[in-house]
Amino acid sequence: MAARMQRGALIQELTRTNPWWTNAGWQASDPHLATASRAPYDLQPTALDAIAPPNLYTLRGPRRVGKTTLLKQTIAVLCQAGVDPRRICYFAADALSSYVDA
Repeated sequence: MAARMQRGALIQELTRTNPWWTNAGWQASDPHLATASRAPYDLQPTALDAIAPPNLYTLRGPRRVGKTTLLKQTIAVLCQAGVDPRRICYFAADALSSYVDA
């Protein structure tokens, strides 16, 4: 049976993976957004255009198709629109092997 993640470790991981909580300029150093900005095209998927607080959304799909980049682009738009960054939480569940990992 997998060991359950300790509360302190989970909070540290969430803080690390949600830099907009503590850094208003997080976009400048984000590797996903930097890679997208260097692409020879400007693709702006509309899959998340209709999201609105205070709902909870999940995004699923195959590996390496741009889910994280799309989410971070959407997070940047939400932050620029005035949504409190502390109300936006990103958590990648692909590393979890069971419900007890979280």
